[in-house]
Amino acid sequence: MQPMKHLIRLLAALAAALFVCPVPADAQYFGRNKVQYDRFDFRVMTTPHFELHFYPEATLPAEDAARMAERWYERLARTFEHELVERRPLIFYANHPDFQQTNVLRGTVGEGTGGVTEGLRDRVVMPLGSSYAATDHVLGHELVHSFQFDIARGRQGGGGISGLMRLPLWFVEGMAEYYSLGPRSTLTGMWLRDALLRDDLPTLRQLTREQQRFFPYRYGHAFFAFVGGTYGDMVIPGMLRTAVREGYEASVVGALGMSGDTLSARWHEAISAHYAPLMEGRTSPAEAGSLLISPETGAGRQNVAPSLSPDGRYVAFLSERDLFTTEVFLADAATGRIIRGLTRSIRDAHADAIRFIDSAGGWSPDGERIAVSVFAQGRNRIQVYRASDGRIVERLDVPPHIGEIRSPAWSPDGNRIAFSGQAGGITNLFELEVATGEVTQLTHGRNAALQPTYAPDGATLAFVTDLGPATDFQQLVFGPMRIALLDRESGEVEPLDLFPGAEHWNPQFTPDGSTLFFLADPDGFRDIFRVELADRQILRVTRVATAVSGITDATPALSVARTAGTVAFSVFDGGEFHIHSLDAVDVGGEAVDPDGVVALAGRLLPGGSDDPTDWINRMLADADAGLPPVDAHTAREAEPVDRSLGLDFIGQAAIGVGASQFGTQVGGAISAVFSDILGNRSLYTAVQAQGEVRDIGGQVFYQDQERRLNWGVGAAHSPVRYFRTALGEGPDNTQALVRDDLRQTQSEVVSMVAYPLSTIRRLEFNAGYTRYGFDAQRDIFLYDQAGNFLRREQETLPAPDAVNLGRASVAFVEDNSFFGFNAPVRGWRGRYEVAYLGGSVDFLQATLDHRRYVGTPVPEITFAVRGMHIGRYGSDMDNASSVFRPMFLGFEPLMRGYSSQSFRVEECTFTPAGQCAEFERLLGHRIGVANVEARIALLGTDRFGLLSFPLLPTDLILFGDAGVAWSRGESPELRWDPDTTDRVPVASVGVATRTNVLGALVLEIFYAHPFQRPERGGHFGVSFAPGW
Repeated sequence: MQPMKHLIRLLAALAAALFVCPVPADAQYFGRNKVQYDRFDFRVMTTPHFELHFYPEATLPAEDAARMAERWYERLARTFEHELVERRPLIFYANHPDFQQTNVLRGTVGEGTGGVTEGLRDRVVMPLGSSYAATDHVLGHELVHSFQFDIARGRQGGGGISGLMRLPLWFVEGMAEYYSLGPRSTLTGMWLRDALLRDDLPTLRQLTREQQRFFPYRYGHAFFAFVGGTYGDMVIPGMLRTAVREGYEASVVGALGMSGDTLSARWHEAISAHYAPLMEGRTSPAEAGSLLISPETGAGRQNVAPSLSPDGRYVAFLSERDLFTTEVFLADAATGRIIRGLTRSIRDAHADAIRFIDSAGGWSPDGERIAVSVFAQGRNRIQVYRASDGRIVERLDVPPHIGEIRSPAWSPDGNRIAFSGQAGGITNLFELEVATGEVTQLTHGRNAALQPTYAPDGATLAFVTDLGPATDFQQLVFGPMRIALLDRESGEVEPLDLFPGAEHWNPQFTPDGSTLFFLADPDGFRDIFRVELADRQILRVTRVATAVSGITDATPALSVARTAGTVAFSVFDGGEFHIHSLDAVDVGGEAVDPDGVVALAGRLLPGGSDDPTDWINRMLADADAGLPPVDAHTAREAEPVDRSLGLDFIGQAAIGVGASQFGTQVGGAISAVFSDILGNRSLYTAVQAQGEVRDIGGQVFYQDQERRLNWGVGAAHSPVRYFRTALGEGPDNTQALVRDDLRQTQSEVVSMVAYPLSTIRRLEFNAGYTRYGFDAQRDIFLYDQAGNFLRREQETLPAPDAVNLGRASVAFVEDNSFFGFNAPVRGWRGRYEVAYLGGSVDFLQATLDHRRYVGTPVPEITFAVRGMHIGRYGSDMDNASSVFRPMFLGFEPLMRGYSSQSFRVEECTFTPAGQCAEFERLLGHRIGVANVEARIALLGTDRFGLLSFPLLPTDLILFGDAGVAWSRGESPELRWDPDTTDRVPVASVGVATRTNVLGALVLEIFYAHPFQRPERGGHFGVSFAPGW
């Protein structure tokens, strides 16, 4: 048997291992914040099939949305021949900035997210749209997902949620688009025509494998329009059920009797046959006017919302040129040369992001300033930038009930800014007095009011609205978008009768005010038109084969210089949005007959059916089926939200029990997460067993995120068990199997408070108590000489005293970083923390950690720097080494080339105590580290990578690491010396690759040359962690 002192040393070493400082950078908590700027007084309106959550600010549109939801239920229940078992929660926010604060969805919510169906609790959460038609579409789309989830869980689906989640995005989202929009869409048609022009129509296999290249929503929509129109709408629900069980390929074969390749070929034939005649004689998108802004001119791929300066010399536009954010850029309107970036949201401490989906910048009449809508403090505000240098000269806030601001437009005298604002879930026009900040509402009612622009005399505003005879808020049917004129003095609105049934957008006055430019799709192709206001004569300006368009229907795509008359517009070309221009002399156009130009075939998707008796057309045209009466569900009947916690999910459970002469053993684990319906309060629980009954551990943590001040409390009990065995001789000529059973038990209570100052900065406060207990027991199993078990003897062994520690800390955390595939590549992040630990030992621990990621003109190259110090301070540190192990500088995420496993005996200089001096100088209770890396995205996508190979995104790294470790009473000598064994700074340089392995882990393979290890020299190493 081993001597007792060896056992005690082992237990002491195990105890010390518990207190290794969390020096890996990624073990420290960074991350952006979801800020609860507002408190929402949610109420619940109950309908036959839904529990609709809303707050008083959005009462009227919420009541209307309840009626829409019931109508969609009737449509989809009949379509899928399926009834939902229980009421589904619908959670509505009055606007998108409010929606971005939701706790139903973990993580940040981007501007491009119009709604989400969350599968764990079957919740649909979404903001009210800019128009009732937009809300109705998104609601229908998300409820299709709700039916998909329910079918997948049921006996009819059979594949479960995992089967649904395995389906490609084009299948799931395309079906939702088809059932919510039908077989007509100018936007989807634009994508198909662009692919047809480039001979790049995707197969189903390509749609599945290349989702970044082929937009799943648009191509999926087109595919199901073809299937529904060609083979019948009712084959689609059967395809879903088969696909959930067996995959989409099996659903094609089972429902249509052909392979995916054959179906792809037939789909392509239908696209070509449908669009080729309609595109004949149309202008190639590259030849529409003069190309101004595109990747060829140094811009990004998505260049939208052009806004010309009054004199036509400059154009401001929105672009993802910097890849990680969308910003406003300024370019020369004659050459397209980009002059500067006007906005830098990555550096703006007062705003989170630029609004870009449905807004454009507005020039002041003197051409010196540009007004832009930004996200800030939980709502939109107008920020005014100076065109000459991009500096912010004004921040214009509006009353808090106006949550969204779109398309700010200056008045000709520069005293006012008109904008489309969303208040109470309804969009109207407002006017802001720049000098006083006073805001006046110009339009009223439920009709949408978007994209305002002033006439040259300032007396009239043109805007986009769904006002007209086709819109009926009792029946909840909505006509197409039209152009209307608002007389500012009288408040009267005059809708213009232009193209019957067509969508109209982007009104822009000519310098003399006699003519109005606009976009419309009367023949299914969105083009530029102009109308002479005196006699209402309409002239066509463009005939583009794809479309004059932005990212969505509501994205501004047309601008006219206020005094010069130059026209700028965005065109869809090669899957990208480019900005083109026309001189004032080239925009005359040809006269058209409004009734003669309308061609319904152009709006219909290839293969789609225009037969009104077909199911999809009949379903969407029947506005009364399933629609409750106006007063069927009112806010007066709403009740407070049930704040109780419900089960979100249970983790994969495992359990096992066994018994033998060695004792009864229990093993297994299970976890569960609970939350309230709004996700504001969550409870995380876990139980784990790994030995006897007393080795069962668990943890529970409660978190409250309802207010801006987030807090949480928790407790955990974590036993860890180790065994040591030895064979020996027992008494009375027996054989003994000796097993030392060593236990460590960590019991703790924790609490945390976090106050986010913004989406990138927060204060953290943490407090807790931890007890580390130790127990040792020896089991002696005696056997006779024949190996038969005789008996078991037990004895208690000495163990270290328990360690008790209290901890309190305060930290300032900031994180404005953007990640590539393997590491951050833009922005910065930092943590600055002071913690007090008291009890068995008392000391202060300071953490100072700051990192910067600087881009270069070559987007794939980033320079990264880090400076970090972690130190334990206090007179009690002389005694702490018996409890706390010193930190190790050679841990790979800190420094490469000095890992513990890389040391060899022959390179060591041994101290009188028998320690390796070269290794010991890497240990200390205080460490300082400096790192620099050049990160090159070698393999990646065509958007971010020198070579396109998205299967294994790989970065090439050139690095330099330096650091020093010391403790109280052991100050380092700050000198460069590669040959000494003294406690001096150490450094290394080298090259590395970081590879994202199937999204599961990041593998780093490096070759490092450690300068302070001349005997070891350069060598390879491996690390499994994302870059710092």
